[in-house]
Amino acid sequence: MAIPEENRFDAEMGVRVARLLKEAEEWCRAERGRQARLAKYLGVKSQLISGWFAEYKKEEPKRNPNAEQILALDAFMRYQQGQK
Repeated sequence: MAIPEENRFDAEMGVRVARLLKEAEEWCRAERGRQARLAKYLGVKSQLISGWFAEYKKEEPKRNPNAEQILALDAFMRYQQGQK
């Protein structure tokens, strides 16, 4: 199915957000307590992050982080990568 030209940005953004959430999920699962650290950094409950992790794998996720949370999550993950 071809994506209409006006929706290409939305589709690409969805793929990028899913990739970021997958990276965050893998990071959180690697060590106990990481999801709580991420939740504290983002100022959300850990259960909300669990919801994002469950939803991003679906074709039409119902729960996603908002734009501000996505930017903060991206910054957090970049920082974590720099700590290696």
